[in-house]
Amino acid sequence: MPSQKPQNRLSGANTTLDNLPFTRSAQGPQNALQAHQRDGVLWLTKQGNERALLADEVGLGKTATLIVSIQLLLDSEELPFAGRHPLSRVLWVTDVSLIDQTLDEFGLFAPGMVVMTATAKEIASSRWQQEMRRLGPADVLIVGYESATARQAWLGTHDFSMLVLDEIGKLRGGGKTWEAIRGFQTVATRRVVGVTATPLENEPRELHRILAAIGTPGLWNTREFEDLVEWEQFVDPRTGAVSRRPLGWLNDSAAAEVRAFLSGCMLRRTAEEVGLPLPQNATAEPVEWVPLNEEQRAAYDAARRLAQPAATFHARQKAGLTAPESSAVLDRLVEILQEKNRPAIVFSEYLDLLDRIEQRLTGAGITWATVSGEAKDAARASALERFRTGEAQVLIGNVVLERGLNLQHCNLLISVGSSWNPAREAQREGRIRRLGSAHKTYEHVTLMPATSLHGAQSAVLQRKRAIAVNVGLS
Repeated sequence: MPSQKPQNRLSGANTTLDNLPFTRSAQGPQNALQAHQRDGVLWLTKQGNERALLADEVGLGKTATLIVSIQLLLDSEELPFAGRHPLSRVLWVTDVSLIDQTLDEFGLFAPGMVVMTATAKEIASSRWQQEMRRLGPADVLIVGYESATARQAWLGTHDFSMLVLDEIGKLRGGGKTWEAIRGFQTVATRRVVGVTATPLENEPRELHRILAAIGTPGLWNTREFEDLVEWEQFVDPRTGAVSRRPLGWLNDSAAAEVRAFLSGCMLRRTAEEVGLPLPQNATAEPVEWVPLNEEQRAAYDAARRLAQPAATFHARQKAGLTAPESSAVLDRLVEILQEKNRPAIVFSEYLDLLDRIEQRLTGAGITWATVSGEAKDAARASALERFRTGEAQVLIGNVVLERGLNLQHCNLLISVGSSWNPAREAQREGRIRRLGSAHKTYEHVTLMPATSLHGAQSAVLQRKRAIAVNVGLS
């Protein structure tokens, strides 16, 4: 439903960044923009940047920057209603878990804008469609990627002057969602902006798919881009099928070519570059290698003898973290939490490990709250509130703790094991390394089992980081 009707509209084409009341003074209210955000607004609204990638690192306030950019474009009459039956000027697509938070930021930085949200179920409802026609078109319609994909046929009958692809990393794999989002671009679409702190997470083709989703002018076609990539032959151990997989950039020249292209379509700043006092990493041992106990070692060795490679891999990975009766990694987790004795976020890749962590913390007398992908919205909100108010010392969670949450009152993060994706590691840190933090430093400790498998996992993370760093995405 609309957040509120338009009010206090500015003076059309005479509007400038300095006219916007919420950006006048660096000494003003909490919803005043920082200097780098103001620069970002000017860059996003500049002629020639109609297809753009906003890729500031985690914690620099990309959403606020983009909202103010939209306000400036609206008041400069550069984003008209399009089509015979307009739905909204701007279609904003994001991760469904971020819709409410995005709506809140619109309330802070553009309180006079008409903003609506919709689920797939609502879009399919004739009653909702009638209500939209009664209320009239909105300035911005926010939907989740799943809803946009499921209801592309109906949404695609409408023209939008601007398309915002927030958390555009969700499109890095291509597929049905990528195709659906591409379908929203029409001749009426004046601007498309992709937003992510991590446009390259695992391998180079992800970056190409993201740029293609935006419709970046002058982009290499798929074959041309793949000529910039180094490949290796891969034999599937299960089927014996031979294929190839990307390793990284072909050479320094290829990386330099990609880096030069990005300089014309991407805005990326780090906290250090813009002089922001975000907390600095003060972790003494970023990765702590924990030896397996006897039970875990026996389970790990037994897993080597399993017939199926995939079963062997998963059994070894799980045995490294915990066995049925014990876990050296969780022993060390409890020790750290007791030693630090301050608010902490504990992250685990594995949903079934969350229960074990809860049990161990309860046994140690440490209060906790859990946020997971299975939790209902109300349960998530309750858990976050308990953590923010100090009722719970520890917030436990899985992948849902990687994006969108503002938890900067905390400066201790402990990962129980790691992902195979360096961008996800950065996203976790971004929950506590954010604007508004009162801390000068933070710690991120990753507890890793001391095994050959987990050592290889760490090496893969380092290789993937290098792929991003080589094209300026450090």
